[in-house]
Amino acid sequence: MQPSWWTVTFDLPDDRDRRQLTTRLRRHGVRVLYSVFTIHIGDAHLDRLLAASAERFTGGGHLLALPSCPECETAGYGVPLEVLPEQGWAGW
Repeated sequence: MQPSWWTVTFDLPDDRDRRQLTTRLRRHGVRVLYSVFTIHIGDAHLDRLLAASAERFTGGGHLLALPSCPECETAGYGVPLEVLPEQGWAGW
């Protein structure tokens, strides 16, 4: 299967776990925010990466991978805040 784009985010209380996961994710993509990465990786490889990482977590935490669309992401760059929908882009 062809690699696809994923947005991976995490909330890990343990510093060592964060450093290790950050190192792994940097091999496959770029850091968007402190605990958010956009990576380009095959589905099976992503499954192995996340499973191996989750097994090593010592202090609990959360790990989430969402399919991403690079074309959709670039559409919002450079848009003035006044143009954004009143309710924002995320539903509550």
